[in-house]
Amino acid sequence: MVSRHLRQPRLGTHVRTRRLTLPPPSAAGPPCRHAGRPVRRLSRRRGRTRALFDTIESTADGDPYVITVWAAFACTAAALAGDPAQALRTAAQGSALDPEFSFVFLGSYQRLAMCWARAVTGEDPAGAATEAQRLITAALADPPRSGLATWYGLLAEMWLAAGRSDEASAALDQADLALDTYGQRYAESLLLIIRARVLQARDEPDATVRAVAERARALCDEREAHLFARRVEELMSGLPEA
Repeated sequence: MVSRHLRQPRLGTHVRTRRLTLPPPSAAGPPCRHAGRPVRRLSRRRGRTRALFDTIESTADGDPYVITVWAAFACTAAALAGDPAQALRTAAQGSALDPEFSFVFLGSYQRLAMCWARAVTGEDPAGAATEAQRLITAALADPPRSGLATWYGLLAEMWLAAGRSDEASAALDQADLALDTYGQRYAESLLLIIRARVLQARDEPDATVRAVAERARALCDEREAHLFARRVEELMSGLPEA
């Protein structure tokens, strides 16, 4: 077994970290590209990822801080993967141990995940997006926190679920600005996927939508961004053949 540090820092600063025990990296399997890969292999990879989060949860011993860190990462990963049920479960567990919102910016990720899960499952998407916008502004934007571009992108998905493509496009513009300003680019392919969906919602030509989707798929492949593989394949499968 090896130890890793889990932390959620303010961008550009160092913070005190807590040591947690996780399986060695080899438990996640060797890297491989997702393009053309069978869906069952994607499911296995996601299962291994969830197992790592389960390990953190099982070794937390009810420590509210450790559970908060676990929930912040786990619910964000679930939202990125497009899994509202898992996002809601982990976010609810984390919030239950911090009902007074003591871990303010870490707790914000859990509450943002709840907003996202509500929106994409049709539970007052506009209200959920409005609340998420407030949380991003209050807890992540100033000073800039880790995942700022990610959550602006997921906010765009919330506005899209509410049928408000103008607000979705504006949120994506904020995501791109954060991405370029702070350089935290792990969600870049997801932003392209959501951008393609916004174009689709605006009845832009299929060729335009496909071009953005192809960029997203190429970037997923280049960076081995397996978390977004199902999302990009679902998007591509819904487009007419070129």
